[in-house]
Amino acid sequence: MSMAQLDVVLEELGIGRFVLPFEIPTVGTTVTERERHCEEVWTGLADRGFARGRELLRDYEKTLRLWATGDFVVTLEAHEVEQDSEYLYRGAWDQRLGVVSQQRGFDILFEPVYPEQVVATLLGYLPSLPPFPGRVMTSSTLPPAKRPDDPFNEDPGNLRLGAAGRFFEFPLARLGTLGITLRDDRGKPQQKSVQWFDSVQGRFMLATDRFPDGEIRRTFTPTSGSHLARWIHDLVEAARVGSA
Repeated sequence: MSMAQLDVVLEELGIGRFVLPFEIPTVGTTVTERERHCEEVWTGLADRGFARGRELLRDYEKTLRLWATGDFVVTLEAHEVEQDSEYLYRGAWDQRLGVVSQQRGFDILFEPVYPEQVVATLLGYLPSLPPFPGRVMTSSTLPPAKRPDDPFNEDPGNLRLGAAGRFFEFPLARLGTLGITLRDDRGKPQQKSVQWFDSVQGRFMLATDRFPDGEIRRTFTPTSGSHLARWIHDLVEAARVGSA
């Protein structure tokens, strides 16, 4: 489905067009232009068998609602360094349905899958790569000191990686973010994310934890991708236990 079509359909469904990680533009600057554009979109969707009048057929509506507002949503962003290219993906599922999507040009391509296949399908878009050599390492950034004469009063934005700096000693081929949105036991959306990096030596994952005292702890985990899947699995299971 094109971005222009999604703009109209999501508005009609009352969902809104802010569906990360995609940026869906709105078409039409005047009421007349907008109405003409909407009419063209619905006519085109009806001709392709997706809609009847100004309504999506039921199965397509269910898929789009799940994609935009599912109980569990995973987003994957990938940046190819040499080509300076961006690749965007989104998957969602509930107890019965699953869907994955990817942006290609100005289109969003959808693929229905079983719920348990969503994460594996998304991570399957990443090229096969061995884990970065070595073991898991952790680096902490302390909160800024309160006394101006304290020798540890440094900019907390500066990464003090120590031995973990070895992860960035080699050129990066690609990097990106894996994010998940799920609902807590009160139905409130919770968002979490980790970063991943592909260097010439292999892949690693970076998880960042922030603590009430201002400490920032970064955990570097060598992985082929299995730890990314495990990270999602653990969060989903924790959410399910909390809502049981």
